[in-house]
Order: sequence, then structure tokens, then C-alpha cells
Amino acid sequence: MTTEDKDTASKSKQGIMPTDSDVLCGRGAGMLNHPGNTTYRNFVAEKKIAYLTRNFKREKRQIANEIVEKIRNLDPPGRFLCQDKGDGEWHEIGDVKAREKTLQALRENAPIVRKQLEQENAVMMAQLVQEARHLQEDAQRHAQAKAIAERELRDRGYSLGPQSPSLPSCSGSIQQMTAISNEQPLTPACIAHSYA
Repeated sequence: MTTEDKDTASKSKQGIMPTDSDVLCGRGAGMLNHPGNTTYRNFVAEKKIAYLTRNFKREKRQIANEIVEKIRNLDPPGRFLCQDKGDGEWHEIGDVKAREKTLQALRENAPIVRKQLEQENAVMMAQLVQEARHLQEDAQRHAQAKAIAERELRDRGYSLGPQSPSLPSCSGSIQQMTAISNEQPLTPACIAHSYA
């Protein structure tokens, strides 16, 4: 019987055999590449930003608890296992230690993630400012177009007093503007000039 077979028989006899849903605590490529650890890291990555943007410890603990619970709810149910260096036996570390492990995982690379968030927020803010400027410029152009159209109508002798039909906005149709002028509709050149 090989050493690997002996180890497998020993673990089987002791009753705890890691599954693909389990999170194996420890270091090394074997732990890093274990399917349960990969799933666990993905859960942590999904919640890292939420964790770093929370201000209260109870909120951060709740996020860690949610990750632990997601592992527990896998099929088959996931466990957090630690291997005894002496006899090679796997032990369940329990929810408290699992949460502490998860909190530590959520804190890893926090400065780098925060810097990335700041950069993303700066880019988003610049885009919002640029969009607001464009909207303001559009509003100014529309206001100027409306003023030009009103002046053209007054020059033709039409009243735009409080009792007169309101001049359509820039979204109004040419037919609406024609209805206002009645006998003397605006020329296409005038309309084009008004909405330039």
C-alpha cells in the first residue's frame, strides 16, 4: 500500500473526507486550487467592495456571515476544514473561526481596492459633470431657438401675449408653428434658422 493509499484509508476511517464544497484552511497549491477554495474566493471577491464601503463592524460581520452561510448551503454542504499536522486528520473549525477567516480574506488588498474605487469614482464624476454641461448647453440652445422664433413672429405682426397660444418648444412640430402663424406660416429658412 502506497503512502497516499495509507493517508486516504486513515482519513476515511476518521470520518472526515474533504469534498469539492469544502474550504480547506492552510497554505500551499493544494489548498489554493481546491474547488471549494476557488468557490470561496469568488464569494469573497463578490462582497469585497460592499465590505470596504461599510462603516460599522456589525455590517462587516454580517457580510462575512453571509459568505460562510453560502458555503454551508452548497450541495453537498460546505465545511471549513483544517488538517492536523500530526495525524493528518481534518477538523471542522466552526462558524466563529470561519467568520474570522472570512473577515481577513475581505481585508486583503484593501488599499489597492480602495484606490481602484477612488479612480472609478473620479472617472464617473467627470462623466457626470460632462453630461451636465452638455445638457446645460442643449437647454441654452433651445432657449435661444425659441427666442429667435418668437422674435420672427413679432416681426411679422403676430402677438405672443398671455392670451396668445404658447410657442411650441423645440420638440414641437412645424405644423404647430404653422398653426400659430395662420395666414402667414414661417418659411423653411426661418424654421431652419430657429432650430439650428
